[in-house]
Amino acid sequence: MLTSSFHPFRSERAKKRYLEHYNRRKHEWPNQSEDITITTSFGITNVRISGNEGKQPLLLLPGYYTNSLSWSNNILAFSTHYYTYAVDNIYDIGLSVYTRKPKSPDDYVQWLNEVITELNIHERVNILGISFGGWLAMKYALRHQNQISKLVLMAPASILPLCMEFYIRGAMGKLNKQLFRSFFYWLFEDAGKSNNESIRKEMKESVEEILLGMECYQRKYELPPNVLTDSELISILAPTLIIIGEHEKIYSAESAIGRLNRIAPRIKIAVIPNAGHDLLLSQTELVNEIILKFLNVENK
Repeated sequence: MLTSSFHPFRSERAKKRYLEHYNRRKHEWPNQSEDITITTSFGITNVRISGNEGKQPLLLLPGYYTNSLSWSNNILAFSTHYYTYAVDNIYDIGLSVYTRKPKSPDDYVQWLNEVITELNIHERVNILGISFGGWLAMKYALRHQNQISKLVLMAPASILPLCMEFYIRGAMGKLNKQLFRSFFYWLFEDAGKSNNESIRKEMKESVEEILLGMECYQRKYELPPNVLTDSELISILAPTLIIIGEHEKIYSAESAIGRLNRIAPRIKIAVIPNAGHDLLLSQTELVNEIILKFLNVENK
């Protein structure tokens, strides 16, 4: 694959603009960390490592149009108990640079397995993914059960088909920047209406960061996360926790919970009040508490 000097950005100017923003945000990471580069058959992957190397591993997978920086509010809590690996997904915004486009779920699973293999983790890994990252974690679990200790999936895009309103608002958002900003304000409505001024401010900053990434990076094919079949849900053997905001926008929280209870009652479910797809922003402390309680129960 032939690439320009500014690949995967739109131009040298766009590259400089985004990397300046990323590096500034990286220096705001709340604890000591080390960035490493993993070489895979799909390109290079940036991984930010935090915590004590003697702790159990916890891999963090972000959603679409975000990256490892999206875990800034959680990393202090997580890295106190675990050795964390925050990944910049391949073929998305961040410091990872693709040389081969992943075109299928199998491609993404292959990429993630190469990353985990190159990290040289000598024990089963805990994986925490949000939205697209939650979908990817579930697809990975179907192929590599013996490499996983526990799964935590936040609003995973794999339980039900994404709702029509999500697609309509997202498609309209492609028309101009203001409409796309409105799409994310809808998606993160609870954080935007929070009584906490710092949460509202952070929500707006997060949306602007997403928009900056979309402006600076080349347009990419967005692989629609497929819904797991009943047999696939049943076959996930690792202890699994699914966290859903009560006001989830991408699908009905009630319907998603109903399907999980019918098909895979072994999967634990936590419903976050006053939160939707923005649960990392709107209910950070509660989310951290629930995740660590689940991970720590049998991992001590």
